Amino acid sequence: MKITIIHLPKKVFKRGKFSGNFIEIMPLGLLPIAGLLRRDGHEAEIAHAGIEERLDPEFTVERFVESGTPDMACLPLHWHQQAFEVREALERIKKAAPGVKTLLGGLTASAFAAEIMEDWPAADYVIRGEGERPIRELAKALEAGKKDFSGIPNLLWRKRGRVVANPASYRAGPEDLAEMDFTDRSLIRNQKLYTAQYFSKPGSAAERPMHYLYVGRGCTADCAFCGGGSAAHRSISNRNSVIFREPEAVFNDIKTTIDNYGITDFYICFNPPGTDNGYYVKLFDMTRAAGLKISMVFEYYNGTPDDAFIESFAAAFAETGSRIAFSPTAFSDAARPCFYPAGMTNERLRESVRKITERGVKTLLYYALLPGETDMDVHDGLKFAMKLREKYGTSIRIFPIESEPGAPWTSEPDRFGIRLKSKTLADYVERHSRRADGFSRSDLGYDFPGFKARGDVYDMLARFSDRLYT
Repeated sequence: MKITIIHLPKKVFKRGKFSGNFIEIMPLGLLPIAGLLRRDGHEAEIAHAGIEERLDPEFTVERFVESGTPDMACLPLHWHQQAFEVREALERIKKAAPGVKTLLGGLTASAFAAEIMEDWPAADYVIRGEGERPIRELAKALEAGKKDFSGIPNLLWRKRGRVVANPASYRAGPEDLAEMDFTDRSLIRNQKLYTAQYFSKPGSAAERPMHYLYVGRGCTADCAFCGGGSAAHRSISNRNSVIFREPEAVFNDIKTTIDNYGITDFYICFNPPGTDNGYYVKLFDMTRAAGLKISMVFEYYNGTPDDAFIESFAAAFAETGSRIAFSPTAFSDAARPCFYPAGMTNERLRESVRKITERGVKTLLYYALLPGETDMDVHDGLKFAMKLREKYGTSIRIFPIESEPGAPWTSEPDRFGIRLKSKTLADYVERHSRRADGFSRSDLGYDFPGFKARGDVYDMLARFSDRLYT
């Protein structure tokens, strides 16, 4: 079979003028899925619509599919910001090439799988949860001309017009991850232009590509605002535990990416609270021992790092470009435990930033306005962050947090003091059809008491953050 996977970023407009693409980064699972399909003998590739549009201003997804004549077009709907783009692309593909089978997957597609199958007739199939085995079995069944897909795990399909939801019985284990290739960028059309950004402006691209390292799967915590926490994994894919790849495998990914593509900037965003830092100390020590000259950005969610982690990180990675990022999110110690796992106080954060900076590594802090925090909380928290910036050069970013399907405060808004505006898939599609800036405070999918009155404060903080970023 010929299978095309198409990543669609969200188009952003300001005052009616196209200002860039949001969610330029593709889900990390696309490379191994495409690789497994090729290993099975299928003709599989990944196309990034944002890249294709930069190369050809006349590019459209439907024309691309129609001219390429794949047997199946797979559109990841991982981030909810893609919802409008994906729905529109599906409808245009079905109109231009009605014989092409269409498949959706990803966290958002999984959260709304039944709604997609009921309300989006252009979607032939949805894989709910983890998709490596289901997509291989679906491709095999379609190639054999089968019409009954009842034995394929995690799949939603239609039988004589009725939606059938197969049991979500597949979830990857360590042995599954061990057979996957997370580095084969040759699977991406025009891969040299793929830089793994979150946002890109017209006519511009990052000078240096970033490679996100795939370390593991699952989570141990349920941050209020995150749609990828432990409860979401249980609900979507029956995942009850976190799995890590072997550190040797991740180290080999670093070497392979350097050797094959010349990429030397890496990113890790997998640090489940409560897990042992020894895993990363081992990975960092291997990198240092190999003498690899690379940079690393590490998002640290596991409280604050111990001395062994800091020492190993500092010894392994180039000072330029490397940093450890924290998400205190709340400005006050009192509010933080309501939204975020225990383990990070301002005093512990201050001490950690001091140690990290003394070892020559930069730090970055992310904040947002949250319900329950007073103006004084924000004032004092911002004053604390500014002192870290003045003394240690810490970068500060202040972002609105959008509502996400599967997040605890989306499921229980009253518990967290928010009024939810985006509840159904149709709500998310409508919200993103406006294609407003992804960080617009007026389009977050929720509000809370005092939010509108503090809108000017929010805008001020966002502008303030932009000026502070280094």
